[in-house]
Amino acid sequence: MAKKKTTKKMVTRKKAVKKKTAKKSAKKITASTLDAKLEKTIEKDFQACELLQSGAGRNEWIEKHCKRMKSWQKAAEAGDARGQWLNGLCFFYGHGVKEDDKKAVKWFTKSAEQGNAQGQFSLGHPDEPVLTETILKNKLASFSEYASITPEAAALLVREGHGDELLSGYSGLTGLTSLSEGVAEYFSQHRGDLKLNLVTEISDSAAASLAKHEGILELKGLTHLSDTAAESLSNHQGDLVLDGLTTLSDAAAESLSKCTDRVELDGLTSLSDSAAESLSRKLAIQLTLPSSLADQVQTARKKLDKKSVLDRSQEAKIRKLLKTKETSNVLMVCELLETVGANEEEWISVFTEYRLKVLLNTWTPEIWDILATAMRDRLDAFGCLVEIAQGLLSKPSYRTPVGLGWFLGELVEVANEETIELLNLAIGKHNRHRPFYIPSKRLSDSAAQNISKIKTTFVLDDLLELADTPGHVALAEALAKDKYWDCVSLRGLTSLSDEAAESLSKLEGALDLRCLTSLSDAVAESLGKHEGNLYLNGLTSLSDAAAESLAKRVDKFESWQLKPDNLSASAAQILHDAGHGE
Repeated sequence: MAKKKTTKKMVTRKKAVKKKTAKKSAKKITASTLDAKLEKTIEKDFQACELLQSGAGRNEWIEKHCKRMKSWQKAAEAGDARGQWLNGLCFFYGHGVKEDDKKAVKWFTKSAEQGNAQGQFSLGHPDEPVLTETILKNKLASFSEYASITPEAAALLVREGHGDELLSGYSGLTGLTSLSEGVAEYFSQHRGDLKLNLVTEISDSAAASLAKHEGILELKGLTHLSDTAAESLSNHQGDLVLDGLTTLSDAAAESLSKCTDRVELDGLTSLSDSAAESLSRKLAIQLTLPSSLADQVQTARKKLDKKSVLDRSQEAKIRKLLKTKETSNVLMVCELLETVGANEEEWISVFTEYRLKVLLNTWTPEIWDILATAMRDRLDAFGCLVEIAQGLLSKPSYRTPVGLGWFLGELVEVANEETIELLNLAIGKHNRHRPFYIPSKRLSDSAAQNISKIKTTFVLDDLLELADTPGHVALAEALAKDKYWDCVSLRGLTSLSDEAAESLSKLEGALDLRCLTSLSDAVAESLGKHEGNLYLNGLTSLSDAAAESLAKRVDKFESWQLKPDNLSASAAQILHDAGHGE
């Protein structure tokens, strides 16, 4: 018999309850009218299965012993709570009978109503602390009441796409107070925000798992953070909210200062001078602190500054160069300040907020790149640059002289790592879900690589080619991971490499490739694995092998998504026979 693909998943309730031991439960349910032989079988099987608790072990036990299901069913129908529970497990796992959640719930309920702890355990009885996959799948309980979750249940939630509903908002699993390493590993795969604000502590291994998550991570209930956990979380990609911490060790502060995104520490009550110095190396706009500690960090930042080194002649030269907005002059000013070793205050006095607005408003990609590169290590100056860029990128495209799409298309061609960081900070969480249209027909490998690193949604309808170069493959991977867009539209694409197609096949959503006129066998094989709507309206050439690959798709092509009659007779027949193009 084929093994059921899923194992038992459970969520543990937050509500405090009395724990019933196996012996007490067994005594209560033994009072039945079974004959001696059946009584011996039922008691033996119940005790053996009960000891396995939950998960793969119990699943395998039921599969191995379901040949005795007739005995379990006989006992169940006779009103024996143990038999009812064993019978319910057969329906739950689909061993000995066809899998049927409703019948499983029926027998679990009968068992639970007699006080059987395992029946209550499996059903999620109000007086017992656990909940099964059956309840999860059928939504027969309020998940907000549960304080912990097993790895199996976490895997189910993420695999079936319930993460947005249960992990990212203010409903769902909002009552979780503990997090095991296994659960953290599955949660890290959730493509969206994680709000775990009642979790009071996490192990170092759980922190290492959560560090792999991408998106906002809220742990407002955390009251202690070990140095090892802080070091792991410093690698997290996305805002980190730790408002429940009241203290922070020097080592933890040093680690958190390396976070690439915003860190919120609103609950801190004190900082050592060393911790304040570490946090002072982080951009002010990327750090949220109580006002008194923010002043302490700002003071520490100023102490790191060197004394003024510019003389009057140098100041006059800088003023003269900046009277114009020429790229070469901006570069010369930055090089002069670098050469003389100007301190933070001198950079800010030269590149005032007004001057930066004027320069960025030229929408000259090279100027943006020069300023980002020169100011990245001057935290206050770079912070001011980010805020101005944020305002400009928030404007509607029609209010910019060149159009945001054209500008970004040119900027990614020249951008370096500092400029990409500037864009990510400027786009921020407020603009992160706003799509940016880039009208470029072709992208260099470096430009494609840069786009893949920017944390927002891009529309690339005019792009003609996704090649097999590292940057283009990275772009395809980024497009496939974009969860904020129902459809990845590459409707202008006329050439798709095998490697890029393999990456796009992992997209969970619609994929528009309507301008492709032919597919290689390898591309067709990859697209055959894609789950979701696929638009290949323009296909006019397809080998039989490629047709066989596409014919295996679970999501059938409608006549307006692919037109088999435009293909060779044999390819068309293969697709028609599989139910495509109807």
